[in-house]
Amino acid sequence: MKRARFNSSLLDLNSLRKGSDYEQLPESYVIFITENDVWQRGLARYHVNRIIEELNQPFEDGSHIIYVNGNYKGTDDIGRLMNDFRSENVEDMLLEPLKETVHRYKNNPEEVAVMCAELEKWSLEERQAGRQEGRQEGRQEGESRLTTLLRLLKADGRLQDLELAIDDEKTREKLYQEYRID
Repeated sequence: MKRARFNSSLLDLNSLRKGSDYEQLPESYVIFITENDVWQRGLARYHVNRIIEELNQPFEDGSHIIYVNGNYKGTDDIGRLMNDFRSENVEDMLLEPLKETVHRYKNNPEEVAVMCAELEKWSLEERQAGRQEGRQEGRQEGESRLTTLLRLLKADGRLQDLELAIDDEKTREKLYQEYRID
């Protein structure tokens, strides 16, 4: 649920220029198409709205969050769209415009090449972002370990070991083991 809030906030942040009045914020919609029925009530979609509890009135700030049940199998428009999203075979699709577009992309070598290039680009960006995030987490964990060790050494009055731990990785590793710092 916090992911919806986060994405809604990002939309707001990116749609307002620095120094602009907040009244210029456009109406925003965050739509999640989930694989399963998040609230398990069998509905096609769930609108998440803010309310003023004491007044039992909507808090109309222009922000809308909608969850679409990707497992919905109704005969209405959303049911047909979810059917098409789940279809592995183009011929099983029900919505003609989507069916034609998917058919064109799957059967035209040039379109397939464009699609593959975009997918590869997206995949590369995701891997790079993941590596960057991993490096950042590793640095933070390393800094946290070192800070913990230095504080413990200081508290124990082991100032000589403290000085050695700052500069010597082998000493640091030995002290991590001694103090059981993972």
